[in-house]
Amino acid sequence: MAKETIVKVENLKKYYSVRPQEIFSKVGQEIIKAVDDVSFEIRKGEILGLVGESGCGKTTLGKLLLKLIEPDEGRVYYQEKNFLSLPAKKLRRMRRELQIIFQDPYKSLNPRMRIAEIVSEPLIVHHLWKNKERERVKELLKLVGLPAGSMDNFPHQFSGGERQRINIARALATNPEFVICDEAVSSLDVSISAQILNLLRELQRKFSLTYLFISHDLSVVGYFCDRVMVMEKGKIVEVEKTEKLYQNPSHSYTRTLFSSIPKIKKNLPLEKGHGQEN
Repeated sequence: MAKETIVKVENLKKYYSVRPQEIFSKVGQEIIKAVDDVSFEIRKGEILGLVGESGCGKTTLGKLLLKLIEPDEGRVYYQEKNFLSLPAKKLRRMRRELQIIFQDPYKSLNPRMRIAEIVSEPLIVHHLWKNKERERVKELLKLVGLPAGSMDNFPHQFSGGERQRINIARALATNPEFVICDEAVSSLDVSISAQILNLLRELQRKFSLTYLFISHDLSVVGYFCDRVMVMEKGKIVEVEKTEKLYQNPSHSYTRTLFSSIPKIKKNLPLEKGHGQEN
């Protein structure tokens, strides 16, 4: 049985003009097609992986979906509403439903703020849990495996894995339905990465979350995602169920990309995520 579509992207484009001195060679302006006429759908409750080499436009696409940067053309529908065309007031209200976990757990937390302030900030912005923000922070920290007593500490008092748990707690503060994980484990070592991935899987099941999981680590994506979308130079070249794609990729770029996966498999204690029915 086909699952409901929660996010639908149509003909999304983002181009950048680069001045000659920045590229050292060509005369005139160079047009960089960061996201080039991209269309796809994300199904409710699934984990869709987005892979491709560095600089192919993965992070730009993730930010476009949340309107963190403005697209040049295209539409993004969230629950059948064109998210990009909403007026400011409705856009802010809908942002409760869509969140992002950034790549760097060190740079994405304000070093001058205590954890209670960081995690409660979305609650204050969206006027949620009024006068009970600290109770919600305690609940969220417990949810991601951190002691409630740490809420008055500063980010520098935590390890990289603990900081990423704080980022996850902040992303879940508003009870979102759709979360973009932008290289959420790429800066962590293998064992900590596995812990964070298993936490994300547990939360996804518990709250029926939908993830767009952006990663350059093809081994992790193979374990974690239900379907995989392959991006090359700003374009989506292939989308398929994980097992089918990894066993028999049809596009030449996908085959080249997958040939770079080390033959020795990583010994990660991960829960397999693929296998959902269409």
